[in-house]
Amino acid sequence: MSDPAGTDEALREISRTMRQICLLHEMGRNDEAAQREFVALDPLIQTFRNLHGADALPDGQIRSLWAFERERAENSAALSELLVPLLLEQLRRPLDSLQSSLVHSPIIPASIVHRPTAASPEIADLLDGMLAQESDRPARRPHRPT
Repeated sequence: MSDPAGTDEALREISRTMRQICLLHEMGRNDEAAQREFVALDPLIQTFRNLHGADALPDGQIRSLWAFERERAENSAALSELLVPLLLEQLRRPLDSLQSSLVHSPIIPASIVHRPTAASPEIADLLDGMLAQESDRPARRPHRPT
């Protein structure tokens, strides 16, 4: 089945923009989030509706997208609260301990090392990549005794 007139890509862009707005809210940057919604999201939704009809993206679907992206942003913020202190701890280690741990770590082949790009990706793009990797694996939830 083909993607009529880029529908899937347009919906991904709308979702990505919503996610960025939700992340800005999570970081307490509400003015910037409101600006992004007005400048970026509203035109995306309007363009989609102009191309595909107002019924192609009803308000109920938009509310569902908002709820989904809000939850993703909340989960990402919670994960960052856990990871940032651990990363800072690792970065604060004395140089000698870092060098000794590098000596004992496995060598990564150059073919799988990613070279940095000229422009750094946005947080939402990084999260998209992490979530895409997660979606390839079956979800495992810890079993809690009842």
